[in-house]
Amino acid sequence: VLCGDLLKTGAACWICAALFPGLGRLVYLWAGLGVTLGHNFPVWSRFRGGKGVATTCAFLVLFSPLWCGLCVIAGGVVVLLTGYLPVAAVVITAAALLPAWQFGGTEGFLLALCAALLMLSRHYRGIVRAAKGEERRALRGKKEKV
Repeated sequence: VLCGDLLKTGAACWICAALFPGLGRLVYLWAGLGVTLGHNFPVWSRFRGGKGVATTCAFLVLFSPLWCGLCVIAGGVVVLLTGYLPVAAVVITAAALLPAWQFGGTEGFLLALCAALLMLSRHYRGIVRAAKGEERRALRGKKEKV
């Protein structure tokens, strides 16, 4: 499933880059946001889809391999330290706001903000459960109180 998510994101981004070369690296944010919306709200599944973490990470890394790659690594560190996947997902997109603004200006920042808000909306319940200590922790196998 992960490979499929990464491949579909990469394919969409590269096709859009070929079709719209004038967008520069912003094409990855535009195409990636479209892929993530389609992933999260697929028409054929009555708009019930995934949470878009892999697709979002993929297009962010395509947009800025170094800086957004570090954002993804920061998310991995958050998972290792806290065990909470929803928190890490939001950290990744929140951290990517700065490189998006730096390399994409206002348009890049707004697109990354849309991705961050989408990620927050898809993980809100998990974050609330994590704050209460009720969320299942990754790499630990059971629910733990904080």
